[in-house]
Amino acid sequence: MKSFAAVPCVLFFLFATWSATVFAQSADTILINGKIVTVDDQFRTVQAVAIQRDRIVATGGNDEIQKLKGPATRLIDVQGRTVIPGLIDNHAHYMRAAEYWHREVRLDGVTSRKSALDLMREKVRESKPGEWVVVLGGWSEEQFTDEARGFTRKELDDIAPDNPLALQLFYFRVYANSPALKAMGIEASTPDPANIKIDKDAQGQLTGALNGGASIGLLRSKLGEVAREKAVENVRLLMADLNKMGITAFQDQGGTGVLPNHIKAFQLAHDAGK
Repeated sequence: MKSFAAVPCVLFFLFATWSATVFAQSADTILINGKIVTVDDQFRTVQAVAIQRDRIVATGGNDEIQKLKGPATRLIDVQGRTVIPGLIDNHAHYMRAAEYWHREVRLDGVTSRKSALDLMREKVRESKPGEWVVVLGGWSEEQFTDEARGFTRKELDDIAPDNPLALQLFYFRVYANSPALKAMGIEASTPDPANIKIDKDAQGQLTGALNGGASIGLLRSKLGEVAREKAVENVRLLMADLNKMGITAFQDQGGTGVLPNHIKAFQLAHDAGK
């Protein structure tokens, strides 16, 4: 009768050999003094992590992991910050969103309406007269803890008298200033376009709000074409901003308004090694 006692020994030898090979090589990057959330079967929080090329090779205490430090290792003290694996956004529209990223103000996580106005004001200040400034989704009125409401034409005119400024609220409303309304062909005397309700005050003046999903398409149709080089640059800008939030991968859901040139910009950035 054959004995299988040697099998565990062989497996142990192979594992020991592999481990010795990995740990004999110095890590490319080591993070220390952090709260490293492993998100493995044990789901531990450790001090340090060692990275070799595109793989995590070890996690543990500072002293233990620094044994993998070599002459060329980049040692980063994260000073108590939390480090997690990259997040995957499994429902996104980033390919479409990248097109006008250079014209966008992002209100993600902004809890003050006043701060939102300040961010838009700063973007207008950075822009040339006549250039669009937009907030294309990613916010809600309820996120503002000081005043949970939208924006009036007058407020937006005060911020941007010489720039069309518009905010997309989900897929059912646009808040716009006077130059933006003019660019969209909307005046106080304009009949409601198909599937759009032009909001007016008691005096019949435009409030700046356009209600209905078609208002989103109308706004986007007036933003103009983006040059190919700028589109590729916007892909890079978008991805850098996502990386800052910890997003390292996404699944694009497509949707209305997605054009071949949106995807082409990502292909070009990929082909250029960017």
